[in-house]
Amino acid sequence: MQEDRLRKFANPFTGCVALLGIIVARAALAAAGFEHANVLYALVPWPVAVLAHSGGMLLVAGASIVTVFADTIAMSFATGGDLAPSSIATVGPIEKLLMMCSCGAVVYLISKRFSCAFTQASQKAESYLKKLYLQGKENATALSDAESCVQRVRHDVDMYSSLVLLLEEAAEKIYSHLDTEELIETFFLVLRKCLGADAGAIYFIDEHGDNYVLHSSFGYGPGRTYDQPEVLPANDPLVEYVTTSRRAIALYDSAPRDPQLKTVVPKSSLNVAMAATLLEQDRPAGIVTINSFRDNALQDHIRDTALVSMLCNITSIAFTNARLFMKIQDMADRDPLTKVFNRRYFYEALGRELSTCHLRDGEACVLLCDIDHFKVVNDTFGHQVGDAVLIEFANTCRKIIRDCDVLARYGGEEFIFLMPGLSVDEGRRAAERVRRAVDAMEFVFDGKQAKVTVSCGVASFPQHACDVSSLTQAADLALYQAKASGRNKVVVSGASQSETIPDGKCEVHEMQHTEAAKRPQGDL
Repeated sequence: MQEDRLRKFANPFTGCVALLGIIVARAALAAAGFEHANVLYALVPWPVAVLAHSGGMLLVAGASIVTVFADTIAMSFATGGDLAPSSIATVGPIEKLLMMCSCGAVVYLISKRFSCAFTQASQKAESYLKKLYLQGKENATALSDAESCVQRVRHDVDMYSSLVLLLEEAAEKIYSHLDTEELIETFFLVLRKCLGADAGAIYFIDEHGDNYVLHSSFGYGPGRTYDQPEVLPANDPLVEYVTTSRRAIALYDSAPRDPQLKTVVPKSSLNVAMAATLLEQDRPAGIVTINSFRDNALQDHIRDTALVSMLCNITSIAFTNARLFMKIQDMADRDPLTKVFNRRYFYEALGRELSTCHLRDGEACVLLCDIDHFKVVNDTFGHQVGDAVLIEFANTCRKIIRDCDVLARYGGEEFIFLMPGLSVDEGRRAAERVRRAVDAMEFVFDGKQAKVTVSCGVASFPQHACDVSSLTQAADLALYQAKASGRNKVVVSGASQSETIPDGKCEVHEMQHTEAAKRPQGDL
């Protein structure tokens, strides 16, 4: 701006006007008799400097010649043509011209020097300002990107913080269950709460590994847009994709899809919003499907897939723990040789059943069976053959009894049955079926044929006893009578036991794991 003002002031017209003004003023003063009129020559370098700065040396030389000529004419008019040294300046025209040109040259050189320096400084300043401007734009862009990144990070932090809290709550709920069905129910509750899912299902792979069979579901049924298939083929394109990727897949419209998934979905019979895999020992064991029938109910695919993946991982571990617990529990409840239940489990089951019978006025029978002359089998054929006989006896009995009945190894060659809901006569007939089935069994060892029989004692609730200890004791005494009367027989607990029940009333006492009352000693 200052340079523009300087250029506006320092132009040839201004310099020429200033020179003429100085000449006219000097002539006027000289004509008026002012002796020091030549003092105005001190002002001549200023317009000459203006001309030198704006027009260069040619303009200075031309202006100087015109000025000297005009000065001579003006002084001649002012002095009446008398140009005597006493009346005019002692400096002649040639000297004036040289003085003005010299002054102009000096000013021109100085002006050029400062003009170049000013131009260079101006260019440097302009370049620096340009760099500052560009750097400022870059910084503004970087700042905007940083703010966007901070916002994304804050969003991700908030999202994953809430996700962690949800997963902690979900894990606590899921890990608290060791029963598979309760575990699945809790898993569905977590899906509804954390994901807002309207429907979902769990499929487990069958024993052949060919299909995933529907195990449990929620949200499907009449009035829904569609229902889930009962069986998913393992070679279904989408099922293969999910089990191979081993991660949660978002299939709703707002979620991005990779090119392979775009080709897989149209070929699949599975129509879901999300799908994931359940693993067991690092192998696919199940498929989780999730649906939402509301528009845009599932939107944040990153959060959704992360949540479902982590939930499935937690649930997979919980399934493994539950199955391991059930396996250990089953091992603790069963006899290691025959794989039927042991005495401890039988007492617990009998206690529960008697409590139920007492509340509902129900009936239950206990059958106590003993393989006749089992010691002879061991002595004749060896204990390995004796073990085989026990195993075959247990397998035969399992085929006869109902699913609700409990078969347990009572000790040695003795087995005990709990048959809920049977009357005394029905219990006797069940014991007779067991006796006939065992009587039909044949064993051949090392070319020798062996045959075993069984004796059974039957006792019933509430006819013969009302608590665990008394009922097993009654069955034990009936078994003793069967063995004492010739073996291979079924004996129902006699009237002597029933007469011990006062007024025909029964009261279920707390179960006590006690041995049956001692019976007469000796192997009859």
